[in-house]
Amino acid sequence: MHDPTEGGVAGGLHELADAANVGFNVYEEKIFVPVETHKICAHFQIDPLQLISSGSLLIVAEESKTDKIIGSLCKNGIQAAIIGEVIDSVLGRNLVTNAGEKNVLIRPDTDHLWKALEKPIKI
Repeated sequence: MHDPTEGGVAGGLHELADAANVGFNVYEEKIFVPVETHKICAHFQIDPLQLISSGSLLIVAEESKTDKIIGSLCKNGIQAAIIGEVIDSVLGRNLVTNAGEKNVLIRPDTDHLWKALEKPIKI
């Protein structure tokens, strides 16, 4: 388990993969990003997957245990979803877009919160 705070979901996924020396495919359409977050990110021209994600938790588990984990979380009012799978490290760390394209998931060099805060505010 890992909380994807600094560097967001993208940073958290890379940190998990680093620790286990694995690759992954993660599916953009499966990652819950609130509408408000999409709007804010569009305004500041930043990536929601590279934005601080406090309050979220990434869990890597054996496939046979995922239904039980997700069921337990949902039963307790916690939104949960399977967003990807672990693959061999030589296959890369990939984001599968909503259009079905497989791209390398960028490792954040900095949290996009800082990029947003550097921009002038337009009122």
